[in-house]
Amino acid sequence: MQYSGAELIARTAATAGLPHQFLTNVQNFQSEATLWVVMVPMSGFFEHHPKLNAAVFEASSTWLSFLPDECDKAYKLYRNERELPPLERLPSETFFEHCVTSFEGGEAPPSRLPEFYGDILTWSSDVYHHDGDDAWCAIETMRGCGLAESSQRNFLGDNARAPYRIDAPTTFIRERVTEIERPDWWPSEDEIRRALEPEAALVRRRRPPRERTGTGKESGMTPHKAFAVFDAEERMIQKLPHDFADKIVWGSRYPHHDTTSAWDAIATLTEAGVEAPLIARMMGKNAAAQFGIELTQHGEVAG
Repeated sequence: MQYSGAELIARTAATAGLPHQFLTNVQNFQSEATLWVVMVPMSGFFEHHPKLNAAVFEASSTWLSFLPDECDKAYKLYRNERELPPLERLPSETFFEHCVTSFEGGEAPPSRLPEFYGDILTWSSDVYHHDGDDAWCAIETMRGCGLAESSQRNFLGDNARAPYRIDAPTTFIRERVTEIERPDWWPSEDEIRRALEPEAALVRRRRPPRERTGTGKESGMTPHKAFAVFDAEERMIQKLPHDFADKIVWGSRYPHHDTTSAWDAIATLTEAGVEAPLIARMMGKNAAAQFGIELTQHGEVAG
């Protein structure tokens, strides 16, 4: 049986005994959206149906910042191996012409990368779900990121109006309404507060957890720390290095032809203006601390 990305994540979480349901809820939406963004432009779908446009909603959008670039790279490298007809345009060009995506009210990274999200991003929400945010939250997020008012207008409405051919509004709500008249059966404030606590989503284990054999301190490893592997070409890493410096480690399948070397990564990050101490952490120090490795030789990073 073949499973979708979301089904694979759900089955993996279930068989691993992960106790928190929300972990799969978030990743399911994003995995399905990621698969769609890769497959549809790469397949030539929009070239066969040039009048169609699409909206990728309810999956956040921070993950999108590196995906079109990766699609372009994969197409250039493997275009001679395609069993489908050659594309008339790069996948990223097709996506930006035909698609828009959405961001959550509290999702800050897109507001800090307006040069990428420009005219493809629009706010959306599943408020009044308890994890949904209203438009006022989106405004607070964008202002907190120092986003220009012209971009705020685009993200909050103009980008959504364009594909649907909706005229600009003539009346505006200028006051935030936080109190709404609810029916008698609606949960109380205390019940809502308790439902939002992490423990409320825990699932009782059917079998006792395995005993831990150590904390990692005995070997010098960093205990209870997880890192993500990154590619130096990722836009978000280059633009927000301070946000990622203590969460990522560089990794590569070099010398495979579709990967880059450590020196390429250092050059790319340096060219993007990332400070030398941050590059050092990303390229080796974080990994050394994680695995208890003592660095005995230090290379110099120009910066």
